[in-house]
Amino acid sequence: MPASDPTSPPASDAALARSVERGPGLILWDLVGSCNLRCPSCPVGSMQGTNPKGMIDGALFDRILDKLSVEFPRWQLHFYNWTEPLIHPEIVRFARDAAARGFHCHISSNLNHLKDPEGLMQAGIKTFRISLSGFTQSVYERGHRGGRIEKVKENMRRLADAKRTVGSRTRIHVYFHKYRHNLHEIQPMEAFAQDLGIEFTADWAFLMPVEKLVQYMDGTLAPSERSFADASLVPRVDSAVRAMLPDRGRHCDLLDQLVLDFRGNVSLCCAVYDAKVNFIGSYLELPWAELQRRKYRHETCRTCTKHAAHVLYTHFSKPEL
Repeated sequence: MPASDPTSPPASDAALARSVERGPGLILWDLVGSCNLRCPSCPVGSMQGTNPKGMIDGALFDRILDKLSVEFPRWQLHFYNWTEPLIHPEIVRFARDAAARGFHCHISSNLNHLKDPEGLMQAGIKTFRISLSGFTQSVYERGHRGGRIEKVKENMRRLADAKRTVGSRTRIHVYFHKYRHNLHEIQPMEAFAQDLGIEFTADWAFLMPVEKLVQYMDGTLAPSERSFADASLVPRVDSAVRAMLPDRGRHCDLLDQLVLDFRGNVSLCCAVYDAKVNFIGSYLELPWAELQRRKYRHETCRTCTKHAAHVLYTHFSKPEL
């Protein structure tokens, strides 16, 4: 089907051929199947019980890393998608081994847990992102449920100290999730981070995953979740979708990612969550070309494209956003 047809996946045969030849735009790999927080804008918090919990064992990690090293050497390798990588007891070893293989290794964490800051800063990580949504506890806990902002601040100090102590070149930055209710806390958190030598950026939060956005647009999202979205997100979900609809025939770059879970399974893309619906196959058992063939004609893409979610999640610039 033509890519301009909004009822079909936004992916042409030519785009599939290019994707197979190029390889993934980036690799996202959840080393665990859970998180220590229950954030309302994240499916780990809003879709509990959907996917299995667990952690990758060292032997499976090594087998997958071996295959990645052959197929995609020196690629962008992100040890996160939906879950919290620092709760894995072997995260330092995993990061060190990936960096030693030449991968450009990136980690994102809510930083409520930090066991070995010096080890992390010596592991060869390119960037370390600290994801948060406030400066005071009453504001922070609305976006990062179950978290403690004073613990995060303490761990930011420890991480910054460790970077200086070991002479690390890892880029540490805060990624502040903007909601209507926390804009007044951007400035104090930015000042706090910069005093520690940590970079700062802020961006609007949006409703994820695709399954939740579709429920919102179809009117089936739980009232409590819709109320949170309408009160907190800018722009409103329905307004963002309307702004994206003219571009819904655009190719979806998310299809060209390689998204792995802690079992070595491949997901359709980084924006979906339900593994039962969006499981593509085992990375160790299938070549990149077959994985892409399965993704490019996946039924979920039809629903996603209908609401132009793929455009919203890939941040194609719109003045409204």
